[in-house]
Amino acid sequence: MFAPESHPWSLSLWGGLTICLAAQAQRRVCWINSRQGNTLTPLFLTVPL
Repeated sequence: MFAPESHPWSLSLWGGLTICLAAQAQRRVCWINSRQGNTLTPLFLTVPL
């Protein structure tokens, strides 16, 4: 993953991706977690809206 501090422009980019992905992938991520018992899900996919 890119470090936000090294790419200032990516802050808004990741912000937009977080909002978009969280809405459509939240249930999918939860499903994957329950299936595989994954506890290392990327933080930007698990941030609550």
